[in-house]
Amino acid sequence: GDKINRGYSHPIGIAPSAAGISTQLPLFDADTRRSKTGVIRCATCHDPHSTESIPIGAPSTPEKQQIRRHQFLRVGVSPAPELCIECHVDAASLVKTDHDLTVTAPKAVNHENRNVNESGPCSACHLVHNSKHQNKLWARDLGKEGHVTEQMCTGCHSSDGPAPNKIPLIASHPKSDIVTLGRNRKGLGNYFPVFAADSPDPVVVGNISCPSCHNPHRWRSDSDQPGSGSISEGDVSSSFLRAKSMTLPCKECHGRDAIYKFSFFHDVEKRNGANRRLKANP
Repeated sequence: GDKINRGYSHPIGIAPSAAGISTQLPLFDADTRRSKTGVIRCATCHDPHSTESIPIGAPSTPEKQQIRRHQFLRVGVSPAPELCIECHVDAASLVKTDHDLTVTAPKAVNHENRNVNESGPCSACHLVHNSKHQNKLWARDLGKEGHVTEQMCTGCHSSDGPAPNKIPLIASHPKSDIVTLGRNRKGLGNYFPVFAADSPDPVVVGNISCPSCHNPHRWRSDSDQPGSGSISEGDVSSSFLRAKSMTLPCKECHGRDAIYKFSFFHDVEKRNGANRRLKANP
């Protein structure tokens, strides 16, 4: 009974090749034959007949093998999320950053009551099976206010979450419709997603929300390398910021105040002080 999927699971029947993704994991055609252009099935991630893994990445550690044996996984998910980043390559830079809870909150548990040492760094925020939330297969409690994207962040950045020392003084941008044509292509240097209130998926016309400025999987905008493995105090060139301030549309609304609006967004006292100094020294 405890092995039945009762919640939301990772979608199957989708072709990674359609999204430009290449993977060594097995994919399957309509006749269940292996095909490089096939779709994801249960057997893409699981091998029900073997506890051995396919040869991806470095040799396995005993800890990785234990997790694989328990879940019949083809590739390990802890301590590095080898299985997940086979497809979700852009999330690989999360490892050993402050959003890798093996660094910052190794005892915090998700909805399955598992910590990241038990089920891997990705499981802190996403559940492949039995998620309570369809949106991003979210693995934790949501915050109580704001857009759903903001609730995902404030669920952790709260007094009862795993990041109680990193609660922003100001968390939300004033609600206003922003048009992002020309800035809505992921991967470009000026990418700036905006969101509707009830969906984590970017829209062309929507509101500024946490992931408009922050990429939760990447500590520095100019590097896709993993983190150092130690807790870091960020600045305006790191802190999971999506891009440098000059590439963001803040200046289109705020003019020369934009650099202060961006740099001190979460701290209204510093922001107002910087604005006062700017006006005193035009």
